[in-house]
Amino acid sequence: MTLGTLDRAAPEQSEPVAGPTTPAFARRPAVIAALLLVLYLLCARVTDPGGYLGTDTGGKVATVDAMAERGDLRPDIGYWAEEWDPDGSLHPFYGTLPSGDQWVNVTNLPMLHLALPLYRLGGYSAALLVPMVGGVAAALAAGRIARRLGSPDGAAATWLVGAASPVVVYALDLWEHTLGVALMAWAVSHVLDVIQAPRVRPAVAAGLLFGFAATMRQEAFVYGAVAGLTVTVVSLRAASGRRALAVAPAMAAATGLVLAAGVALESAVMGESLRAERSVDTASKSAGDLVVRLQEAGITFGGISASTTPTAFLLVGVLSVAAFVVGRAIAGDRRRWLPHATVAMGAVLALAGVRVLLLGLMFLPGMLVTWPLAGIGLGAATADRRFRAAAFLAVAPLPLVWAVQYTGGAGPQWGGRYLLTTGLVASVIAVVVLERNARRMLVGFGLVALVVNGLGVAWLVQRSHAYGDANRALAERSEPVLVFEDPHGARESGPIGRREQWLAAPTDGARAEVADVLTAAGIERFGYVEYDLGTLTERDFDGFRIVGNDTVELFADVPLRITIYAAD
Repeated sequence: MTLGTLDRAAPEQSEPVAGPTTPAFARRPAVIAALLLVLYLLCARVTDPGGYLGTDTGGKVATVDAMAERGDLRPDIGYWAEEWDPDGSLHPFYGTLPSGDQWVNVTNLPMLHLALPLYRLGGYSAALLVPMVGGVAAALAAGRIARRLGSPDGAAATWLVGAASPVVVYALDLWEHTLGVALMAWAVSHVLDVIQAPRVRPAVAAGLLFGFAATMRQEAFVYGAVAGLTVTVVSLRAASGRRALAVAPAMAAATGLVLAAGVALESAVMGESLRAERSVDTASKSAGDLVVRLQEAGITFGGISASTTPTAFLLVGVLSVAAFVVGRAIAGDRRRWLPHATVAMGAVLALAGVRVLLLGLMFLPGMLVTWPLAGIGLGAATADRRFRAAAFLAVAPLPLVWAVQYTGGAGPQWGGRYLLTTGLVASVIAVVVLERNARRMLVGFGLVALVVNGLGVAWLVQRSHAYGDANRALAERSEPVLVFEDPHGARESGPIGRREQWLAAPTDGARAEVADVLTAAGIERFGYVEYDLGTLTERDFDGFRIVGNDTVELFADVPLRITIYAAD
């Protein structure tokens, strides 16, 4: 599909589905929103506020905790060893850098400032209302997109995105993902309005929404750029005169206004812009190792694990092709290959389930695995031109997202977290197609999605309790200082570790520096913390000797080993 076909594929031209697919009481957006919020609150009750979905969240929660403790908006988490390590090379929270008189771990501020009043009222559990509201907003955006594409009420799409997609997992963690995907999905719905009839008001709305999203999520720049290009082409081809020509500039101006406000906020709080600095850094690294980026693109697109073996990529290929064929067959009403493709798709998803049964709960990193409807939607768009505009907005950003995403983190994430907007839009297309042509399959795939993302919630529950218990046990130890071999390990602790005298030393050079810092600080005893994988080696710290060993339980097969050192 080319950009030139977008204005001829207006969303409102889609034929409405024969009738609603959900009961009357469950079709009202307000009812759905309330029930989804209740669902998130119930799920959050069984997680541990001392552990999170990932190490990034630990840094964010520690930052909010520091703000609440001081009563200001500065993202300074402090550093107890600053006197002896002014560069922060041993700071226990990975990625923390000195910024003026502050030690900053986070890369943006808007969500943290939104969460701060709630954190002051009720701690981490109350602050989770921010990502929960983001999850509800993302689900409602899915419903709006579905209605633009021909669904009678959008309720099925709202329910599936809100309760059976990665959105529900990220709604239970203090991360910006739900807010980001909600803002971008609402923006996409307004861009679809512009494609149908170029007007300034929806273009401005889309620009503002992409701008807000970009203050929190790096990939929003890419999705926003593709949407802006689309709006520009559509408005230039429109026959409505000067008003249409103002559409694209109005959208760009709205985005620029919000980004400028974000930069001003960050500059006022800390003297520089975190988001601007990170954007430049990301762009400069986009020409990195092509092989690594292709591998991680495959993992985030359809991987059932972080493996980069040929077998793993074969499974990604099978899942992608099978889902594509299923969607194309249903949308084009060509059913010859439908049974075979459905079986192939089911087989790969079943393998993901077997992997979980054999290896235990863990991250499922692929978009097509955690959004089982997404591939179907992309296939359907190739057979039905009424969905091509939405599909273009979802798919065109992918190459650039993969080109600039941070490498090394493809495996430990749920559902391709940089691709959530693509997964949402593509899944909505699939819901609309299945509502029209294969309602029983919609129920089946909906149940699969519910089970898969239920595993994600279960993994978050297990992970949060494992790290929460371990972090509290480490904080209660008698050694005045703990030194972590894994630079991410201490950051997993969030506020718990922020209050402790901890350091990180993953290399021989860092360990030599630790010995100097501890000697200068007058510390005569410390513990060195490592993941016990059965192959531990003794580490040398000049001026210190080993006086004991201990363990702290983390996961059943990976405890934490603490080697205790004392000054010679």
